[in-house]
Amino acid sequence: MVGAFAGPFGHNAVAQETPPAAAAPEQPASAALAYRAGLTGLEKDLSDAVRPSARLLGTGRDKPEYASSAGLRRAARNDADRLRRALAATGRYAAEVTYTVERQPDGYLVRFTAEPGPLFRIVSHRIEYQDAQETDRPETLRAAGVEIARAPDGARLQSNETALIDRLKNSGYPDAVAYGRRAFADFEEGAAEVVYYVETGARARFGPLYFDGLDQVNENFARKYATWEEGAQYELEPVIEFRNNLAATGLFGALQVAPGEVGEDGIAPILVDAVERRRRTIGAGLSFDTDIGPGGRVFFEHRNVAGAAEKVNLEFSATPVQRETRLTVDKPFPKLPGSFIFETGLTEETTDAFDAVRWDVAGGFAQRYLDDRLVARYGVGFEAANIEENGESEQTALVSIPLSVSWLNEDDPLNPTSGQRASFSVTPHTGSETFVTIETRAASRLALGRNAKFVSAMRVRYGAIFGPDTADIPAPNRFYAGGGGSVRGYGFQRVGPLDDQNDPLGGRSVIEAAFEQRVRVWKDLQFAAFVDAGLVSSSSTPEIRIGEQVEADGDVDDGRVLWGAGGGVRYLTPIGPLRLDVAVPVVRRPTDDSFEFYISIGQPF
Repeated sequence: MVGAFAGPFGHNAVAQETPPAAAAPEQPASAALAYRAGLTGLEKDLSDAVRPSARLLGTGRDKPEYASSAGLRRAARNDADRLRRALAATGRYAAEVTYTVERQPDGYLVRFTAEPGPLFRIVSHRIEYQDAQETDRPETLRAAGVEIARAPDGARLQSNETALIDRLKNSGYPDAVAYGRRAFADFEEGAAEVVYYVETGARARFGPLYFDGLDQVNENFARKYATWEEGAQYELEPVIEFRNNLAATGLFGALQVAPGEVGEDGIAPILVDAVERRRRTIGAGLSFDTDIGPGGRVFFEHRNVAGAAEKVNLEFSATPVQRETRLTVDKPFPKLPGSFIFETGLTEETTDAFDAVRWDVAGGFAQRYLDDRLVARYGVGFEAANIEENGESEQTALVSIPLSVSWLNEDDPLNPTSGQRASFSVTPHTGSETFVTIETRAASRLALGRNAKFVSAMRVRYGAIFGPDTADIPAPNRFYAGGGGSVRGYGFQRVGPLDDQNDPLGGRSVIEAAFEQRVRVWKDLQFAAFVDAGLVSSSSTPEIRIGEQVEADGDVDDGRVLWGAGGGVRYLTPIGPLRLDVAVPVVRRPTDDSFEFYISIGQPF
């Protein structure tokens, strides 16, 4: 026997009323009936999947009230039909559901009994078009190039339908729409054919691009983000890419891109409806570390200086060990795709390792790939510094050629729960000294539980300098470790070799690693436990030393792994988590404090 099914799939629920031996008196119409409801005949997983479709099976606030037995019976009949529909949605098209309503001394008992029947196989997927067209259109999902999900449940069939419409829109039909689907089931064979009812509209080619809502944004600049040639066959993916590229400029608060009506000549204009966002932002931030002290940051950003997304950022930051003023200009080139970046800054540093005043300037290009997740940067820079170390002063001048590649697909810049961040850079320097610096960093997270209740985060860092000895490398260009953004539990720059005054010497290589487990314990409150490790060595290829005792000699911690551990609390806010971390040095030296704590906004990594 073959049947065509859509909606209830053609079977009616069977109602039975069984009066008890001693019936309870009918309750007044104004009072809510007392009743219980149950479902039998299904395995637990299947029962759990379909129970939410029946209102009478709800509990607590989800349980409806009825003033009469007639209303309860109507509800039971409707719920039986809903249960059967839910079973059909799992691919059990021959399912039967019966119900009984029994009056008992303590109220009413509603029993649902289900017979799921066989799980049907989908043997074919056919397309039936609702409009006539002269063009050839695929008649099956396979011919349309859709990767078919063959499971018979409604979610998989909906996935097939969505993929079909996307495929048609990427094949020249911007108005393609689905009008539903129907399963034709052969009950004897336990097989079914699914028919998708679709209207494509006329096949179209890309037409002119029209903008509405542009004020400060230059229209010619916005047009450069178009990823198609006018007159080419219409496809949906280039339109989505165009919309994403425009949104990535940060110029718009709202953005809609859609094809217009297809003309008789087959041309579909592309219509852009935009709402520009404010171009200027002023912001500030605060932090506190026991090893550094209080810190502050203020910045001004203008995102559209001349109408073509030219971004200018001016920032001033200050802590007791560093004061910096930095200007960054980013000029996008949509066809690159990427941008030209100019950066200059004046930095004053007062640390235990050295004092320095530095001016740097650099310019170069950033090219973006894979939806801006992969970025390659290259350029040229110049740095001049006046450095004082161990009571001696020197002036340095370095020309550099920084080259780097980075990957970023984190879900949130301030509170990432998934995704990775990685970078690799090579920077040759010449001038006062000649050396090459390489550095790589990576961070990743793994989220488990509802709303990312458990997040495991980890990061690594490796850097090396090839060239002269450590003492000949300008102090600001050496590697250091320790502090809130490095190895927590140790003071700023205090992981690594120390001189006879217990001041950091820096080194030609650095290795860091950290693991942090975060647990959301209540709404916006999160606890964390972490362990950090790191070393700094005077060698470009360090000999890692673990567990060696501290000696009086200033070089004893050269290449020695130091560990820090601790915990923290984060209060999650819309602008990022407010973070408090407390850490202790696992390997405590006489020069180390018993603990350090850090206050800031954002996760450490």
